[in-house]
Amino acid sequence: MGRNSWAIVAVVVPFMAGLAACGQQAAPKKQSASATVSQSAVAKSPVSHTSASSTPTRTATASEQIALLLLATGAEAWSPTGSQLLANGTQNTAYPASNQVPGTPSGATVYTLTQQHEHLTPLVVLTGDQAYLFAAQSPVPYTYIQQHGFNVNVHDLWQKHFQSVDVAKLAALLPVSASPQGGEDDQAAATSSVSENGISADPETALNQAKGSYIEDDSTISDGSAQRTSFFEQDGELLWEAHHQGDGAMKYEYRLVDYTYSGPDNAGGQIFAITGREYGGAKEIKMTIDIINDQTYTLRSTAINYYGKFNRE
Repeated sequence: MGRNSWAIVAVVVPFMAGLAACGQQAAPKKQSASATVSQSAVAKSPVSHTSASSTPTRTATASEQIALLLLATGAEAWSPTGSQLLANGTQNTAYPASNQVPGTPSGATVYTLTQQHEHLTPLVVLTGDQAYLFAAQSPVPYTYIQQHGFNVNVHDLWQKHFQSVDVAKLAALLPVSASPQGGEDDQAAATSSVSENGISADPETALNQAKGSYIEDDSTISDGSAQRTSFFEQDGELLWEAHHQGDGAMKYEYRLVDYTYSGPDNAGGQIFAITGREYGGAKEIKMTIDIINDQTYTLRSTAINYYGKFNRE
């Protein structure tokens, strides 16, 4: 397409307002920044976890921000929706693409998504509290996306839906690559990087960095007794366990049998999607582990209604 070919993307948008008096296509009506996540995506009852807090204790990752954006009503005009991706279990990798949106403000991040929308490539811009969604086949100025694209306030949505099961599940399907699309081996490039806090993006390396014993942070203690957890190796396998500090009773013990890099967090660490298999059994659960630095990590699992933050002893 020509250099102005992005302008015709409005043809595919179901919010078409008709033709302008001059004969040019009218831009689709800009969606409100107060767009809400669809009811199908958010459980009526929030996910329970070890913290009694009704507000998040961390900011949303890039994967979680994109999940909130795709689950919001109105995203269907520009991309496969979050509900569609969840229904099909479709992975939708986000690749850095700053050259696709000229004129972005300082600190903004731009991604392309692999799952196309009507032969167009979805573009995501994350800047401050705002997330924008557009679709095109060539670069689009940031000001045009601001005026005509889909926009939500991800900070507000995260405050409301940080415990949503579907947001967590969708974020796991939205890994953020560390390198632009088109390299010889995007996965190898993604897993070769090291975070600001020195945590590897390679899951096995990062989990080995996390080996050791931890005690629960005060911010997530809910029953008056901190849990102690540890990552350790046994018979050539990496395990994670949690037990009560007071009586030492074992609460959970899982073999970590599958690891996937999900992307960087917003605190200088790395996030991983983990499959845990019950020690001595066959039951498997999904976990999200955020290794913030070599002293602190968080673990969330909707399968066992669990969330905790832990500091190395």
